[in-house]
Parts: sequence; structure tokens; C-alpha cells
Amino acid sequence: CRHRGNRQRCRRILQNSDRTKDFMMGGPAMWWVAAGIALIGAEIILPGIYAIWIGFAAIAAGLVIWAFPMSFSGQLMLFAAFAFASIWIGRKVQQAQQSEVTDSPNLHDLNRSILGRTGKVEIVPGRDGKVLQVDGTLWHLKEPAPDVGTRVRVVQVESGELVVESLS
Repeated sequence: CRHRGNRQRCRRILQNSDRTKDFMMGGPAMWWVAAGIALIGAEIILPGIYAIWIGFAAIAAGLVIWAFPMSFSGQLMLFAAFAFASIWIGRKVQQAQQSEVTDSPNLHDLNRSILGRTGKVEIVPGRDGKVLQVDGTLWHLKEPAPDVGTRVRVVQVESGELVVESLS
């Protein structure tokens, strides 16, 4: 070591270079990082929700194990702690994404998205009863329905039929 006057510094430098060699030559830390990268890759190929978070936990465990070598049981406990923490964080992230405010909150709920829509009552040949056309789709009106030509607003959906109120 070049630092002849400072033995502690020499030991630290040599210890760190041994850890780097251990990591690069397939030591336990490298295996944890490799497992984490594999889990993240698996999440990309087979989308789910948890593999990516467990992959992050494995990478974090590998980095801590590289800095602070420990027994295998210690490594497993460290990984388990990181896995629980990362899954908890992942669930919080997922909940935050699901609760985002959108300009179309009823986009995928057809029954709720049609409420409040307006149109004219029609009779279509080949269809039983009166219908209301909304965005190119014909909907049956629940009887008693207003007269043909009446402008109506949808107030409820019951068993696939629209309950409407007259606007005039």
C-alpha cells in the first residue's frame, strides 16, 4: 500500500478492493443483485405486480451485503425485511395511481357513464318498444316510455333498459 504512515487506511482500501473482487467474481452480493435483475426482467416479460418490488428488494439486499458481509441467515432476514418494505411501498404506489383524478371517472362503467345523457325517443323497425340512441348505440327504454320524438334524459339503468325523464 502506498499509504505507509496510515495502516488503517491501507487495511480499509485492501478490504474494499477484496469486496469489489468478491462482488465481481460471484460472491453472495452479486448473486442477490443478479436475482433482483432477473425478477425485474420477469416482471417485464410476464407483467404482474410483485416481482418488480421483490427484485428491488434483492438488489438492495445485495448492495447492503456487499458493504456489510454477513451470514446466509442474516442475508435471508435482510432480504425478507427489504421484500416486505418494498411490497408495502409498491402497494402504496399502486393505490396512489388508482386514486388519480380523471376527467372521465365513469369511462369503463357503461351504466354510470350513460346517466344524464339526452336524446330523442325513437322507434326502430325490427325492435320491440321505444329506443334511445346514445353514441350510436340503441338502448331499449323501460315502459312506460315517453312518446316518440320527445327529448329525454337518462336517469337510471335497470336490467339493460334505460329509465328516462322527459325534458319538455
